[in-house]
Amino acid sequence: MIHLFSIELISNKFVKQVTLSNESRDGVYFEGFRGDILEICFVNGGMLEIRGVNGTFRIDISKEELRKMMATEATIFGL
Repeated sequence: MIHLFSIELISNKFVKQVTLSNESRDGVYFEGFRGDILEICFVNGGMLEIRGVNGTFRIDISKEELRKMMATEATIFGL
């Protein structure tokens, strides 16, 4: 199963760093400034969307997957 994500910034001035590797271990690194969070919600039936002042991050993860991950983290860190 393929899981998607996207990052959209309203301006390239909020991009801190983008790295595309030319080495045999093709890696990609993206870093920027989200700004204050405006909203966190699920859209399109399974995309977690985090909207910040400077842009939006979307990741294909179900509510159930997120609950499981959060429960695991709470167990590991004693939350």
